[in-house]
Amino acid sequence: MRFRGPLIGLTPGIRAGGSLAPDGAPSALIAVPYSATRIDVFWTNGSTNEDSFNIYGSTDGVNFSVYDTAVAGSTSQNMTGLTAGTNYWFYVTAVKDIESVPSNTVSSYTLPSELTDGHTLLWIPYEDDSLYTLSGNDILELTDKFGSGRKFVGGTVKPVKTINGIELLTLNAEMIAIFNFSAIYTLYLVLQPMRYRAGATLMTLSAGGGISYRDDANNRYRYLNGAAGSFQNADNSALGDVSVFMCGCKKDTTTGFFQIDEGAADTGYVGLTDLKSIAFKASGDPSSNSGFRIKEIILRDQYEYGTVALTNLYNYCVKKK
Repeated sequence: MRFRGPLIGLTPGIRAGGSLAPDGAPSALIAVPYSATRIDVFWTNGSTNEDSFNIYGSTDGVNFSVYDTAVAGSTSQNMTGLTAGTNYWFYVTAVKDIESVPSNTVSSYTLPSELTDGHTLLWIPYEDDSLYTLSGNDILELTDKFGSGRKFVGGTVKPVKTINGIELLTLNAEMIAIFNFSAIYTLYLVLQPMRYRAGATLMTLSAGGGISYRDDANNRYRYLNGAAGSFQNADNSALGDVSVFMCGCKKDTTTGFFQIDEGAADTGYVGLTDLKSIAFKASGDPSSNSGFRIKEIILRDQYEYGTVALTNLYNYCVKKK
């Protein structure tokens, strides 16, 4: 059944040409990623006499068709059977003899299949409230979405949970995860700089990698190269509003990569024998300390440079920008 436009000039529920319209329309539609093949949609039911709901879907935001239906009184539906790593758009109508005006249109996306392929050791999407242990807005602990027991713990000065991300803005705010696993890894991050301070370190890995701001006037990034023992200037790394970082190390500990957004990878030794910790910190001095938000953390036990997995997970991370 296709939406034919609003019933202008009709009293809700009155027959038009022999058809009874719903006496209201769905509103406040939202869509939430659930898995590689499922997105959950939620709405406010604005009618009292509907027989059902039509959930329309699209992969281009232009051409819509009925993806699913829901029974009268519903306010949500699990949209299943979708394609992994794909953007979708949805709207909902109430149905009596004819359809109501549509709800607002929303977009969402399915997760890349790599997130659930058994090689993800740690996954923290910042917007998942179930992952936080808080004192007020201060983050005491931030746990792995997969329930592995791996977690980040807030330091003496705690990071803060906001609707826009995990903020490390106050001087010496810190968040550390401690664990042990084989040195083969790829780490994906989505970071949003908030306060630039040349030379400030934002993240360090016990395996020898890290991220800092560059000591130049262009507000760019550097990465910590374990072989050189110091931070190296990262090419193609102009400081944007939000950036996606990827770094990894092979098991032989002689090859690694560090890449920012779609810039060229800086290859070098960015890992030692084991990755035992990841630490984020707002460093500097009280008058000009650095600051940033974390929007996504994904840690994988695969070296994924040059693979489809890297592309798929990068594209997923870009959705958080």
